[in-house]
Amino acid sequence: MLASDARAVAAGWVAGHAAEVPGYLGALLGGSLAWLPDDAELPATSDVDVMVVTDDPGAIAGRSKRRHGGVLLEATVLPWRQLGSPERVLASYHLAGLFRTPAAPSPAQAMCWLFPTGVTTHVLLTAGLRNPTVRLRYLAVRDLLDDYGRPELHEELLALLGCAHLGRERVGEHLAAMAAAFDAAAAVARTPFPFASDISPDARPVAVDGSRALVERGDHREAVFWIAVTAARCQLVLAADAPEAAVARHRPGFEALLADLGIAAPAGLARRAQAVRDFLPRLDQAAEAVMAANPAVHG
Repeated sequence: MLASDARAVAAGWVAGHAAEVPGYLGALLGGSLAWLPDDAELPATSDVDVMVVTDDPGAIAGRSKRRHGGVLLEATVLPWRQLGSPERVLASYHLAGLFRTPAAPSPAQAMCWLFPTGVTTHVLLTAGLRNPTVRLRYLAVRDLLDDYGRPELHEELLALLGCAHLGRERVGEHLAAMAAAFDAAAAVARTPFPFASDISPDARPVAVDGSRALVERGDHREAVFWIAVTAARCQLVLAADAPEAAVARHRPGFEALLADLGIAAPAGLARRAQAVRDFLPRLDQAAEAVMAANPAVHG
């Protein structure tokens, strides 16, 4: 198994199980896998070290082994106090080496960026007393902003998501890659992810066909949010439950989507997250303006 595939399996396990640890904060890779390049072969004699970080004051460092997705995982509970400052990390040679280089954003990290970014639409929809819908949030906020004479703000919201520049053909390509990953993931899904019902044959008309309808009628940029969310979820399911060949087959399409959204690397993810934070004062002003112009808010 390639190191990149083993990392994907570990990420899938973390997304599906590690959050059950009391005080869960996050996780990081340890051992030899943290040092291997993506295209290196993980020795069959190696396990995969996953350090689960917790701020539970009663947490005691400990480890356990389990078989998952074709690899042997060794999960270690790591109290946050051991990582609480750069000085503490640098003072521990076995931890410091794990932070020497950045990694590509995982599907879980992508979702942690996608949903807060998408909440910008909900702020405005709620201010306008409109349904803060999930899948169609960008379409709904466009209608709202058109009604209030602020269409330029919608372009800014799309830019924050990273899809303002994308044409229908390119979004269609991302949709096709997501649909293929969706079918593969829905066929093997076993891990009880919180979103498991969204990656199933019954959900395909919404997740895939619904997105296709938006793309075909010209609302392709508004479709990107749910295409990206679904694509990330599919990657987590594949990493957890699919053979490594399937994981490798569907990864390039997801990575191409991340690249088009400007979050292909951790630095890009951090910049895009900061852009959302920088936008919050203007978002607050826009929401106040919507409420002030809506007589129903004051009635």
